[in-house]
Amino acid sequence: MSLPSILTDGALVLTIALVVTQPGFVNEGIAGMVGALLALAIGTARLSDIVQATESTASVLVFLIAMMIVATVVAATGFFEWAAHRAVLIARGDGRVLFLLLYLLGGVVTVFLSLDVTAIVVAPIVATIVKRYGLSPLPYLLAIAYVANNASLFLPVSNLTNMLVYSLLGIGFWDFVRLMTVPNLVAMLVNLIIFFLLFRGSLPTRFHDHRTMESDFDNGNPLHGAVGLGVVVVAMLVFGAFGWPLEFPAVAGAIVLSSLALARGMVDGRALARGVAWSLPPFVIGMYTITAAASRSGLGNLWTALFAGSVDSLGRFLAIVAAAGIGSNLVNNLPAALAAISGLDGVPATARLAPAFAVLIGTNLGPQITVFGSLATMLVLRAGREAGYQIPFRTYVRVGILTLPPMLLAAGLVLWYEVR
Repeated sequence: MSLPSILTDGALVLTIALVVTQPGFVNEGIAGMVGALLALAIGTARLSDIVQATESTASVLVFLIAMMIVATVVAATGFFEWAAHRAVLIARGDGRVLFLLLYLLGGVVTVFLSLDVTAIVVAPIVATIVKRYGLSPLPYLLAIAYVANNASLFLPVSNLTNMLVYSLLGIGFWDFVRLMTVPNLVAMLVNLIIFFLLFRGSLPTRFHDHRTMESDFDNGNPLHGAVGLGVVVVAMLVFGAFGWPLEFPAVAGAIVLSSLALARGMVDGRALARGVAWSLPPFVIGMYTITAAASRSGLGNLWTALFAGSVDSLGRFLAIVAAAGIGSNLVNNLPAALAAISGLDGVPATARLAPAFAVLIGTNLGPQITVFGSLATMLVLRAGREAGYQIPFRTYVRVGILTLPPMLLAAGLVLWYEVR
């Protein structure tokens, strides 16, 4: 390898380290920009990479920011807390039922509002419930971390990587849903079975009777939040069905709902601004830039080799799934997905579908072994730490090693059967 290639790979590693540790004032956005600037200084990245990154991700980022605003307004109405408390009531003191219901709640939020919203909004609520009822935090927080990634395959809008691949393939919205629904359901089922086995001693058959405790989750106007969210989601699905830009209903919903919430005093401007992960655009653009540089320096060679042959072979198809999963755990799923997308540019359009969906299986389900595999995982674990719960790195790795391979294999087999 040449010196610029070695330095670029080192810059990528440093960027990931900054994203994970976030020393001082550094957040993921600053870390991404540091990586991009280092790649520019080394000479393996170009200013045109930043321009292309901005153009390629602009509509996706606009959509995600708009949906974060929608989620912030809906959260201000108390809807998510109301839904979580309903889960507590339905569980009737059974920790196993509560575990399942909270997992499903996280799944629904991930599908319609994206995995980052699940990490930002749902994870702190689950941490509050765990603390309030004296439950073991490990299974419940891991359930949210896992479902934030696992349920993000259903819709193109559930995950940033989905939207990037969706734009590349140019397939229909409902074609995407049709192909991804069964593999996603299979992965979630495998995840639940393994978790129930792993944590059978930590999920109580009885926790403190909810009826003896006064609820602090029934404040606000959850019905208003449910209606507003429902309108936005339905509009988004309609736009998807007709192939119209998905950011339009998201932006319209954000403007209307935030205006109403501000006018009624349900949320103030500062709270609304805090609800948006403003570091996401510089993080995505920065990672896009340094990944483009690393791909030129050799990172893309693996994908070029994997995509060179036909994926009619089950072995090659599963190899792509595994490579995407391993890459997601080593360098985070966003650069892994971006490197794969770069490799897909060299594949004929008619042959992209199978490898592209194999990459999505690996990058969505895959980042479950290391704590920095996905931004959503880091956000969930951060919510746990802020509530006083530290999940040891070794514990997370051990659970991931036991859980991830069966999930990837099951989802990969189902998807291969669908696309072959």
